[in-house]
Amino acid sequence: MIKLTPKQTEVYTLIYNNPDISTRDILAFFDLTRSTLKEHMEKLKRNGLIKYKVIDGHGTRAWRVDKRIKICV
Repeated sequence: MIKLTPKQTEVYTLIYNNPDISTRDILAFFDLTRSTLKEHMEKLKRNGLIKYKVIDGHGTRAWRVDKRIKICV
């Protein structure tokens, strides 16, 4: 199991409940700076918990979770 901080768990849960959510929507939901969110997302991505696909020509990312991986909060 992967151990997450409370904020990482919140980000993970938001993405889990909203597949294909954009980075912009995640930023608006949490009212975080882009750099702070990036730190949380990098840990989630590094551990294989989330992945993205680019959905337009501007590099907009749509985020999803890998529901096969279990987390520990």
